[in-house]
Amino acid sequence: MEEVSPKRIIVLGGGFVGVAVAMELERRLARDRVEIRLVNRDNFFLFTPMLHEVAASDLDLSTIVNPVRKLIRKVKFFAGEIEHIDLAERKLSSPTDSIITSMCSSSITSLSASGR
Repeated sequence: MEEVSPKRIIVLGGGFVGVAVAMELERRLARDRVEIRLVNRDNFFLFTPMLHEVAASDLDLSTIVNPVRKLIRKVKFFAGEIEHIDLAERKLSSPTDSIITSMCSSSITSLSASGR
């Protein structure tokens, strides 16, 4: 019998949304045959809402910077940049089943948990 390769989900961007999506997928799909990957330029997560406190010397920089690999245990992490996305072929540098883009420069200040 031929072995079926697992579906792959690639999350682009390791900011608030990217890390949150990767962590939620890791939790929800723990029992499924799914390979989840997170691609981000940097290998750390910066908690920007508290950055002003570091600038004012109220906090040490190490309190707002966390290694991405520490936050996502089973998600495969790749530090790098994506130069081209072919949505029609579902390819970045390798074929993928799902692509979630989470790259943005603005912050979300409130989230609704109602699912509507």
